Amino acid sequence: MIKGHLDGSDWTHAPSPTLRRMLARLADPSLLTAAKGRYDLGDGSFYVINEYDTRPAAELRAESHRRYCDVQVMLAGREQMGWTPRRDDSPASPYDAAADIRFYAAGLALDWQPFVPGDVFVFSPDDIHCPGVVLDHPARIRKVVGKIPWAVLAAEWPAVPHF
Repeated sequence: MIKGHLDGSDWTHAPSPTLRRMLARLADPSLLTAAKGRYDLGDGSFYVINEYDTRPAAELRAESHRRYCDVQVMLAGREQMGWTPRRDDSPASPYDAAADIRFYAAGLALDWQPFVPGDVFVFSPDDIHCPGVVLDHPARIRKVVGKIPWAVLAAEWPAVPHF
């Protein structure tokens, strides 16, 4: 997991051109008012604009992905993001290849981080994460989630940290 902020200069120097392009697209202020839904970028990458209400952690399940790296940017609202490294012994549901998702059993110990407007989280397939959790009080969230094929990111960034 990598956490940063859209205005951080670190992103402009990321070794992956696909990650730099994704972050530049997700930093576009027009996403605050763009229609919800999926937008394809033509290189196997895409992003989804979501809106939802935060909920208590007990009502949500942590997740991981195999084919895609998640690049999540908070546009409006505040939530907590839970994270832990994926382990082979983490109790989980079967992997759903069509949706590229595996859910994890409740009670998984997670590290909790605030996720506020302008923040960026990048999750690899080695990460379990739990979005949508109430931070201070229930809130309406507008978030964009970019999806980059893991094979593309790993090829462009051979020393990509395995988080």
